[in-house]
Amino acid sequence: KNILFSSTRSISFPPSYELYTVPMEGGRARRVSANEGREGVYSPKGDQIAYVRGPGTWYRKGYRGSSNDDVWICNADGSNNRRLTDFIGQDNSPMWSANGQEIYYVSEVFGAPANIVKQDAAGKTKPVAVTEQKDDGVRRARISGNGEWIVYECGPDLWVVPSKGGMPRKLAIEVHADDKSNTERTVTYTRGATEYALSPDENHVAFSVHGELFLMPISGGKATRLTNHPAFDHGIAWAPDGKSLIFTSDRNGHEDLYLLEADDPEHPEFTKAHRFKTKQLTDTADPEVGVSFAPDGKRVAFLRSGKLWTMNSDGTDQKVIVNETQVFDYDWSPDSKAFVYARMDGSFASDLYIVPAVGGAAKNITRHATFNGDVSWSSTGHKLAFVSQRRRLTTMQVLSLQRPAVSGAPASSDIDWEDIHQRVEQPASIPADEGVISPDGAKVAFRSSGSSGDDLWVANSNGSQLTRVTNGNMRPTQIRWSKKHTGLIYFRDATGILRLARLGFS
Repeated sequence: KNILFSSTRSISFPPSYELYTVPMEGGRARRVSANEGREGVYSPKGDQIAYVRGPGTWYRKGYRGSSNDDVWICNADGSNNRRLTDFIGQDNSPMWSANGQEIYYVSEVFGAPANIVKQDAAGKTKPVAVTEQKDDGVRRARISGNGEWIVYECGPDLWVVPSKGGMPRKLAIEVHADDKSNTERTVTYTRGATEYALSPDENHVAFSVHGELFLMPISGGKATRLTNHPAFDHGIAWAPDGKSLIFTSDRNGHEDLYLLEADDPEHPEFTKAHRFKTKQLTDTADPEVGVSFAPDGKRVAFLRSGKLWTMNSDGTDQKVIVNETQVFDYDWSPDSKAFVYARMDGSFASDLYIVPAVGGAAKNITRHATFNGDVSWSSTGHKLAFVSQRRRLTTMQVLSLQRPAVSGAPASSDIDWEDIHQRVEQPASIPADEGVISPDGAKVAFRSSGSSGDDLWVANSNGSQLTRVTNGNMRPTQIRWSKKHTGLIYFRDATGILRLARLGFS
C-alpha cells in the first residue's frame, strides 16, 4: 500500500538522503528515517525497514574510517532505529531473507573486494560470507521475490548466487541490435593516400589510406584491400620479383616489420589474389623504419635506433651494417653490393657515406658538414643525387662516382675515391625540399617551394636545363622516376592523390 523511497528533499544543510513513504493511491509523502537513510527495503511482513545510514561518499576499495556506511533497522513507522552492523568499512545493499530472520548485505568485512554476507536480523550472530569474488567487488545486490536468489553486478557482468549458499554464476547476456539503418557503409576514396609504392613492373601500385594497405592497377580501377587491422600499416616496400611486400605496423604495440604474401590457391599471383597473409619479421621495442629490398632481392635493409640493418626476407640473419648513429636516410647501389647513407653527427650536421652491403669501413663522400640527405643512387650512370645546404641555400646536388673517362682508357664501374667530395655539382640554383635522380643519372626531379610556388621541377644533372613540370602549388612528395620510361615521373600531391607527370606536360 506504500512505496518506500529516498530523497534529499529535506531543508537541512548540508543535504542528506532520508527515507520517505508515499501511499500507492497518492497523497502526502511522510518521512520515515530519523537521520540519514537510503537503500531502504521492507521486511517480508512489511513491519520493519532495513536501510543504510552514513555519508556514502567513499567508494574506494578498502576504505576504513568515519565516513563508513552501516546497515540499520527500524519499524515501518520509523520508530526504534537500531544499528545492525558496526564494521568500520562500507556496508550497503541490505536485503531481507524470505522468513524475515536474516539480513543479506554487501560488505568488506572479510577484506576487499566487497562481497555478499548474511547476518541474523537481531544482530546476535557474526556475518557469514555468501560470495567470494576476488577480482572485483560486488555492487547493487538485489534478492529475488521468493528470497531464493541474489543478483548482483561484478566487473562488467551480472551474476546470480543462491541465497542459501552455493556457487555464483555469471549470466550470459546477448543483446541483438535492431538498428534503424545499416551501420556499415561503402566509402570511395579518391584522395587521402599517405604513401605509395610502385610494383617492380609498374603495372600496379600499393598504397596506404587510413592506416590500411590497398592494391590497384596503375591505370586505375577497383582497389584490393591487403590488410584489415586496427593498427597503423604503412612503410611499403615491394620485393623485386613482385610476389610479396614488406610493411611496417604497430599491431603488436610497437613498430615492427611484416611480410605480406598471397594466400589464395585459386589466384596465386600476388596482384590477382583475393586473400593475403602476414608474417611478423621483427619483434623489438625499437621501431623499424625505411624498409627496402636490395635490387637483387637477396637482402632487406631498414633503420632501427638510428642504425642501418639488413636481414633475409624471412626476417632471419639480422645484422647491423652501420653501428653508428644517427643514420636517417640511405639507398642501395644498383648491384646490391653497397649502401650510400646519410648520418647526422652530434653537431646536427650530416654527411653522406658509402659502405659495403656486408658491412665494413665507411667512406665520407661529401665532407661538407651542413646538411646532406635525401640521397638516391642512379640505376646506371654512376651518379648520386641528394639535397644539400651549401652557400646558405638548400638545393639539389649531383655527385659523380667516376671521373670523366680519359680518351682511350678502358671503361670501369669502380668508384674513384680520390677527391670524390670535390665532384659535387649543382644542377639548379633554386631551393629543393626533396628530390630523386633519374635511372640513367642524366636528370633530377625535385620539389621546390620557393617564392614562385611549391611544385615539381626537373633539371639536367650537368645544369644545362631547368624545367618546371607542375603549377598550382601541388606540393609533390615521394617523387619517383619511372624505370620503364625516362620521361615519366610519379609523385603524391598535397591532397594524397597519386599523379603521373610526363616531361613536357602534367
